[in-house]
Amino acid sequence: MLQTAFKAARASGEILKCYFNNECCIYKKGDFDLVTDADFESEKKAIDIISHNFPDHGFLCEECGTIGNQESEYKWIIDALDGTINFTRNIPLFSVSIALLKNDLPLISVIYNPITGDFYHAEKERGAYLNEKKLHISNATNLSSSILVSDLTKYKDYHDEFFKMMSSLSKDVLGIRLTQSTSINLAFVAEGRYDAYIKNKINYYDVIGGALLCEEAGGIAIDFSGDRISKNSKGIIVSNSSLYNIILHKIKL
Repeated sequence: MLQTAFKAARASGEILKCYFNNECCIYKKGDFDLVTDADFESEKKAIDIISHNFPDHGFLCEECGTIGNQESEYKWIIDALDGTINFTRNIPLFSVSIALLKNDLPLISVIYNPITGDFYHAEKERGAYLNEKKLHISNATNLSSSILVSDLTKYKDYHDEFFKMMSSLSKDVLGIRLTQSTSINLAFVAEGRYDAYIKNKINYYDVIGGALLCEEAGGIAIDFSGDRISKNSKGIIVSNSSLYNIILHKIKL
């Protein structure tokens, strides 16, 4: 299954590279969201490859929604262009994100950066890797030496809450980054480049693959209620346990 995910991610990434820095039709997906031909084509390629190998599995995809066998215990979560807005501005911060769930719990995660050629991947209870290098999350224990990363949600009703949350942290941290590429952000947390990821409005399926990567790198992915993330989670903190407690205390003040 992991090798199929690799194959699908690489093929999707090749399509993205062909479109990147070239003309690409851009459409409004909502008031504050975009989609491109590259999204559609790369997603179709990933679905075709995976469904050829696993025709009885279900899919939940960013663009085409739920397809395949939704009664299957296996469900593939595909965002074949995570970071579309960056992509449309020729900013090389985007990825192909593919995760496999078994009974709605993460089993495999692959995040592919087609610009650098880097594969981040994890399997449940088998560790997390960047290509062949084993990953370990940051061991930071205080905010003053920590860089946090986040994404501004497309849901405008949550923006005031978001900026209040960031304001409560900004005076104590080394830095805060907003890059609008969730999977790359979580991959960088797993790698230890960033020390924590925080977001106040999430879609479970957008973060579950990256969360598995971070957990397998020794981190935790917990919601604002202190529970493991689920479809009912409102917000998420991904970090080591020491920083999680500090961040949660700060944003609840």
